[in-house]
Amino acid sequence: MESAFAFCRSALGRLLDYDGENDADLLVTLKLLLETNFNYSATAVDLFIHANTVRYRCEKIEQLLMLDLRDPDVRFNLYAALRVQEILVDMHILPGGYVGRVHEKLHSSEAATGH
Repeated sequence: MESAFAFCRSALGRLLDYDGENDADLLVTLKLLLETNFNYSATAVDLFIHANTVRYRCEKIEQLLMLDLRDPDVRFNLYAALRVQEILVDMHILPGGYVGRVHEKLHSSEAATGH
């Protein structure tokens, strides 16, 4: 389980922290961008925002993660991390909408269960 947390944290940590501090919805934006193959118009429609706002958010995501989102390997790794996070939420290991520090959540869960 710790490997799954570490993977999510290493791939998405800065984004999760930024969203948690700023209520920015960058994680949701990234997920939709990946699902629409970076179609800014389709992502904008799904988020009920302007396509230029999606472009701005995409640039912000790149800055925070220090990654080139045009790189297919980067996209694959981010999508995998998003899916792992969703699985952890579905398994009730992380609460829905969880944006806290994954490492801290793991250790507080272990303390609560005695593991």
